[in-house]
Amino acid sequence: MELGFGTVDLEPGNKGDRPHIGIFIGATLVPFAISAALIPLRGDLAHSAGIILVVPIIAFALYWGTFPGSIAAASAAIGFDFFLLPPYYTPRIDKPEDIIAGITLLSVGLVVGQVGSRLARMDRRSTERLRELSILETHAQMIADRTNEAEPVDTAQIIDATAENLINLLDLESCEWEPMTDWDPSSTVGQPTLLDNGQIIGRMADLPEDRSQLPNPVELVVAGEQRPYGRFILVPNRARTSIEERRIAATLCRLTSTYLSAQEN
Repeated sequence: MELGFGTVDLEPGNKGDRPHIGIFIGATLVPFAISAALIPLRGDLAHSAGIILVVPIIAFALYWGTFPGSIAAASAAIGFDFFLLPPYYTPRIDKPEDIIAGITLLSVGLVVGQVGSRLARMDRRSTERLRELSILETHAQMIADRTNEAEPVDTAQIIDATAENLINLLDLESCEWEPMTDWDPSSTVGQPTLLDNGQIIGRMADLPEDRSQLPNPVELVVAGEQRPYGRFILVPNRARTSIEERRIAATLCRLTSTYLSAQEN
């Protein structure tokens, strides 16, 4: 067993599930099947019919990323050659203009797939950032409201609200609170811990090979300037999390610790 420590870090926005094998099969078969369906349009309209094949390329690139889009582009080019360009049902192409048409379809498909995939990724990241900022804003407003109340609020309510926000933010299966009275920090040395900068530190053997995955479980410590108050035990439900989500999770706990510190003064 390796006893050293390591850290997990992510590039911004690195989150989401990889396409499964069915997506790659679909990217291979769908454009090829559409090419076959366009057989009635071959001949003089073959080159125009080829434009239709760009549609499945864009669809796979938008929803599943660059690699499935590239597979769809290659499948579309092969289907275009096989079904729509003479001599039919063979990979041979006799006319130079048909060769150019096939290469153009493949090139356009690859470029459009790349652009579409990038735009879709940017849109997903934008949507995720808005969701994360909404959770952060809600949590900060709750802390501000409770701090300004004349009567102190039961700290258990703040802890429960923090746990709920962490569950929503990171899509956790569970989030349990262990107060300092029940938790001996020395007994958890080396366990995977989420840091303020979004990295995770722990024994290398306890860290997932996929750097975007949360260890199961991972702890998130809530500490003030004077002392730690406890920790949240996070059990992940989703396969991956982004570095932005992890940093916001740590920020939620810092806001909570600020409130807890204020209640002691």
